[in-house]
Amino acid sequence: YMQIKPTETEAVEQVSVPNVKGYTVEMAVSKLKDAGLLAEIDGAGTVSTQTPAANVKVDKNSIVKIKGSETVDTTVYYGID
Repeated sequence: YMQIKPTETEAVEQVSVPNVKGYTVEMAVSKLKDAGLLAEIDGAGTVSTQTPAANVKVDKNSIVKIKGSETVDTTVYYGID
């Protein structure tokens, strides 16, 4: 009878987190999206911190947390279709 081999789980593609510190939040989101990542934003204005740090390898479609220099009342997620 036919032997069906279990399929191997596909390796998740790894991408390098770009440095978005100093960019406007809008430009940072665009740069992260271009790299295959999602953004969790706290604040507005210029990005002051990011987690994970630049050049760290993460799974594609991971969330990068960025904090803007200006405080706003809500956390917004970008890049999620």
